[in-house]
Amino acid sequence: MPKAYLMQESVDPDPKKNKKYFDFDSRPERVGRYWTTQESAERACEVLNSMQISALLPDGSGPYIYTGFQTEKQPSGLFFVFCEVPFMPQETKGESSATPQ
Repeated sequence: MPKAYLMQESVDPDPKKNKKYFDFDSRPERVGRYWTTQESAERACEVLNSMQISALLPDGSGPYIYTGFQTEKQPSGLFFVFCEVPFMPQETKGESSATPQ
């Protein structure tokens, strides 16, 4: 299955919405979010797996829930976070409540 790498995350500027947004991409060279240790990347995976991040599928169906986040060490020594998905995640966006479930 294709990998959806976490590119970046942001918080909705409206605090009433209590939403967090996540951008994913299948191209690791586009990743802007990384960790310097495997331990910190693994902790991020635990948090992400608890957040119920959802997105519409490219065909408009869904929502799809991103789960099974894992770490991947890059040749640079940095760690990326990804999950496997049943579609090509070129610039897909997911969202979740800002508080883990």
